[in-house]
Amino acid sequence: MKKAFLSIAAGLMISPLAAFAASDDQTADISFNIQPIVVLNIDSGDVAVPALADVSFVDLANGEVEWITTGVLSVDATENWKLEVASTSVADYFGGTGNATKALSDLNVSIDSGTTYVGLDAVDATTPVELIASGVGLGVPGGGIMLDAIRYKLWLNPVLDVAGTYTANLTFTATTN
Repeated sequence: MKKAFLSIAAGLMISPLAAFAASDDQTADISFNIQPIVVLNIDSGDVAVPALADVSFVDLANGEVEWITTGVLSVDATENWKLEVASTSVADYFGGTGNATKALSDLNVSIDSGTTYVGLDAVDATTPVELIASGVGLGVPGGGIMLDAIRYKLWLNPVLDVAGTYTANLTFTATTN
């Protein structure tokens, strides 16, 4: 009986150790979603058009004036994106003093060192026009694609363009494709 008792006692002492020697696996399914994210930043300077008081007689004679701003945009995105520009004006004309009116479609924008200019929509300047049709999504948040300084070109007509101060408001919009 003593042997049986010792055998049972030894078995009870060893069996907890046997539980530690075994293994058990559990699985867990996790999921998450990274939303399409795009961030448009002005990284330096200003993207505003310089005062049109800077238009000279020579500019009028040449039929155009070009301004290079100090504003540099960057785009950070989790997927492919596009960049557009439009006017916020419900009229298709610059606001001007006195009798000064000028079509917003006379304004062109470039973000590639002036190689390509894109004009505002001639029918409805609030309709966005593409500056970049397909930018590549970035794998490094905050690394952004730096675009060139914003350039504006304004077509001038010395016969039709009268003296005055002209203003317009533009919106640059980056959206994921």
